[in-house]
This record gives sequence, structure tokens and C-alpha cells, in this order.
Amino acid sequence: MGEIHKVPQIKHQIDFVEYYKYFMTFKKLYLKVGLVVFVFSSIYVFSLPRFYTTQVKLAPEESSGGSGMLGSLASLANIKLGSSSSGDDAIYPELYPDLFKSKSFLVSLFDIKLHAKGSDESFTLYEYYLGHQKIPFWQYPINAVINWLGSLRKPDPSLVNGAPGKTGVNPFHLSLLEDGIAQMIGGAINCTVDKHTDVITIQTTAQDPVVSALLADSVMSRLQNFITQYRTNKARVDVAYSEKLLAEAKMKYDETRMRYTSYADTHNELYMVTYKTELTNLENEMQLAYNVYSQVMQQLQISQAKVQECTPAFTTIEAATVPLLPAGPKRVKTILIHLFLSVVIVSGYLYFRKEKDKQNVVEKHSDEPFNPEKTSQTV
Repeated sequence: MGEIHKVPQIKHQIDFVEYYKYFMTFKKLYLKVGLVVFVFSSIYVFSLPRFYTTQVKLAPEESSGGSGMLGSLASLANIKLGSSSSGDDAIYPELYPDLFKSKSFLVSLFDIKLHAKGSDESFTLYEYYLGHQKIPFWQYPINAVINWLGSLRKPDPSLVNGAPGKTGVNPFHLSLLEDGIAQMIGGAINCTVDKHTDVITIQTTAQDPVVSALLADSVMSRLQNFITQYRTNKARVDVAYSEKLLAEAKMKYDETRMRYTSYADTHNELYMVTYKTELTNLENEMQLAYNVYSQVMQQLQISQAKVQECTPAFTTIEAATVPLLPAGPKRVKTILIHLFLSVVIVSGYLYFRKEKDKQNVVEKHSDEPFNPEKTSQTV
């Protein structure tokens, strides 16, 4: 039996100069593909509406006791915070952005009053997303197809129809349209919190610069009010209870005072001990009712002071201003990226094509019968 000679495999190395010269032979292909990509990417990117971004920054006061503001936000998001050894709730600054995912908060923004640049026409945020948004021309047929497919179904009328942007919208049961508007509003608002400084940064995006600035200012104000309401909720409940007790105590004091004065006037000239004793009892009841009324009034004042104490203070670091330049879309950058990707794709296609040609040549030679004389002549 003859010995089988194994040819050692040579590690394949890429000759970049060779491939560069090979690619340069297809200049016309690069130009054609690049021209097509340039035209279509230009049509695409210039059809996209411009959008503007406004940024505001604010810092809340430090809370020394209890869970504070973040504990209130945790209750909103149905998150139970852990407890430390001191009994205070753990602080998670990440809870601030969770507030903007709450449908109740997003629905509360429906009635924000806005106006566009160069126009005095006022409209709500709901109406802005419903009828003041621009879309690319190629999205019209897509929307038409979606609406046609939606018309084939018969959804629940209570889900389709709803109070369009009215203050009576129920976050528990939104219509399809209201839920879509709420999702668009949530996508236009971005909130981040610096873990080291607790500075809240809010960014709002809109197709109109004035709308973007007004939305950022309104969202910042609504955020402050929302957090304040949750933080002072316990104290405000105590105030309402104290007011109820005060009204009852005042009513009882007025009743005992009227009985005392009426009895004193009708028995003024009588000197019987029985009458004097009854008058003394009525006076004691009146004094006792007055003492209760006075204590409840003091308690009400303390509760009102507690509300003020629990109300957080916010420092505005960066106020909302109307942006002068659009934040996007980056038209030139987008076109350049598309052109670069077209070069990469064409180069990859040519590379694999050349590698396949090389492999076909090697397989063709390997199928030929072995000829020692031809091998010796080659060597």
C-alpha cells in the first residue's frame, strides 16, 4: 500500500492591499449603490418632522425622617421599601422616574394648556397629540391600512369611545385612544435622577419649541405638586379630622352656652339653692365644652403646622427655556451613516464573492487526478 502524504494546511491570511485593489475595480458599483442609498435616505430623513428638546433641573430638600418623598412615590408604585436598623425606610432615587410611568400621572397631564410658536391658539396636551402632530408622508398609507384592519374588528364601544382629554378621564378604565395618547406623552418625557446629588433632570420632546418648553415647565410643576400631595397626605388627613372634631366641639359649646345663658336669664331673681345648683352645673358644662373646644383648636393648629413641615421645598437649578435649534433628526449624520453602511455591505458582498471564487478554483484543482510529472515540473 502506498503512503498517503498529508499536505499541511496553511493558515489563511487576508491581504488587505489585494482586497483594496479588488474593491477598486468595482467603483461603478459603489457609486450606483451609494447614489441609490443617498436618494432614499435623503427622502426618508427629510420627511421626518423636526423635534425640539427642553431640559429642566430641580433639587428637592433632604428628608431627615421617615421615608419622605420617596416613600410616597413607593406607595404610588406599589413598592414596599425595606427598613434599616434605625427604622427609616430605605431610599431609592430610582423611584422618581417610575412616577412618569404611572397612568394616573400621565392622564393628569391631559389638560395642560399649550400654544404653538407664532400662534395664540390655545389647546390642551391631549388635543396637541390628537391633531397637531406632523407625520411623514409614507406613514399615511400605513395608518390607512391599520385603520382599515381595525375597522374589520368590533371592539367594545367603551374602549373605543371615551372622554377626549377631559378632566373626567378615569385612569382605571381608559379607552384605546386615551391609552395611546398617554403612551405618547410618556415617551415624550424622560426623567433621570443623579444618585449622588439627587438632582432631578426632566427632558421633554415636542415638534414645536414653545410646546416643548411649556410642557417641561408644566411637568416640573405637576411633579412637585404630585410629590407634595403624597408626602403631606397623612398630615392633611389629620387636619381634616381635627376640623371635624373642632366643628363638633364648637357645636356642643354653643349648645351648652345657650342653655346656660337661657337658664340664667329666666332664673335671675330666684334664690333657691336648687336653682343655684342647676346654674352652677350648666356653667361647669359650658366651661368643660369650652376647654374641649380650645384643645381641639390647638390640635388643629398643630396639624396645619405639620402640613407645612411635611411640604417639600424644591430648588430650580435649570428653568425651562424655548430651544433655539432642533434636537433632531440629525439629517446629515443619518445620511452619512446610511452611506457608510452601504459601503460596508457592498464590500462584504464582494469579499464573500471573491472568497467563493477562490474556493471554487481550489475545489476544481483538487478534483483533477494526481500527476507526479506535472508536480515535479511545477517544483
